[in-house]
Amino acid sequence: INVLVQVIDYLVDKFKAVVCLIPQVYDPDDREMHRQIYRQVKYKSRVKLLRGEYLSDELKGIAGNCDVFFSGYLHGAIASISMGVPTITITCSDKFQRLIGKMMGQEKYIVDIRNLESNEFITEFELKINSLWADRERWKGEADLKVKLAQQQAWSYVNLLNKLIENG
Repeated sequence: INVLVQVIDYLVDKFKAVVCLIPQVYDPDDREMHRQIYRQVKYKSRVKLLRGEYLSDELKGIAGNCDVFFSGYLHGAIASISMGVPTITITCSDKFQRLIGKMMGQEKYIVDIRNLESNEFITEFELKINSLWADRERWKGEADLKVKLAQQQAWSYVNLLNKLIENG
């Protein structure tokens, strides 16, 4: 929590960002963590804590209106990337490396926290956000192409499944 508070304060200080904390609906611990983060940030007027219950398409719409998105959840990262929003993913799982990194070409914007101390995480996060912010327009163009390729690949699986079903 303290590390995330530092990251949010950095975003507000450096970029004059408005930060929106979006807890996962199904995880009460996540909601409590977001409340604790909110209580500790310096600039409460620039941090918005979503408290409602939102459907997945509503959350995707919220993510789609962000300038930059940060997610520790796979579905949140997929939603924001698919909406063309520059995204940094914070992970402790190889699953993110495969799906977000390799498939979506976002290796550069994944922060793997498994072997990082708090100060190393903050340094790496700051480097990635500075890079992503400076390069966000090019990122959007590249991500749009990757999303289209991923969609085409997904449809090819649907077509294959349909053929397998038809041929029994």
